[in-house]
Amino acid sequence: MLCDLLDEAEAPYFIRYIVSRDILVVPEYFAKWSKRVQGLGIELCYGGTQDQRFWAIETYFTGEGSALVDVGCGKGFYLLRLASRYKHVIGFEAQGMERERAAQAMAADGIEHVSLEGAFGKQLLPEHADVLLTEVVEHIPYSKAIELVQTVSRQRPRLFVITAPNREFNPHYRIEKGFRHQDHKWEPTRAEFVEFVRTATRGHALEVRFRAVGDKVQGVPTSLMAVVSC
Repeated sequence: MLCDLLDEAEAPYFIRYIVSRDILVVPEYFAKWSKRVQGLGIELCYGGTQDQRFWAIETYFTGEGSALVDVGCGKGFYLLRLASRYKHVIGFEAQGMERERAAQAMAADGIEHVSLEGAFGKQLLPEHADVLLTEVVEHIPYSKAIELVQTVSRQRPRLFVITAPNREFNPHYRIEKGFRHQDHKWEPTRAEFVEFVRTATRGHALEVRFRAVGDKVQGVPTSLMAVVSC
């Protein structure tokens, strides 16, 4: 059986993740077999890494804010899944091709109340908005990432959720040096992420909570998340 082969071969995390993601695609299968697939010290979550981030994020985006604002929305993965909870939705995306893909996806799903705009700079956000900044800060230099988070947090959104890849997990992807993607400018450890968020939101955040996201190996998570209340 596949589970026995994984153990006999002492398969590393990444192989087990692929098996879980691509074979245990039905929730019932995952519930039944994931414990056998995951191996010693490995905790697997259902789905791929982007799905795992979404399930961690969506808990907080309940529709209570005056608007949903996705900074760096890409092709609209999160907007598509969260827009129905809000009357007012804005997606900022610097890349024109990605913005067009997001617009096409919204149209295909009949979502008409989303405003797609270019790069976010110092635009005013709706008061008491719920703001998402996921898979963004690692793509810009650290100093610019600090400025971006400061710009958002000083406007005191109702909710501000930030995610980043956890550099401590990279060896489990067989990455000993460098970052997960060529276009990443930096990736934080858990301690560095805490320092980054607290520095960038200082003076504006009423509360900051940190959460581990996704699979874990020996307690080390794939991704990091901060939930900021301003």
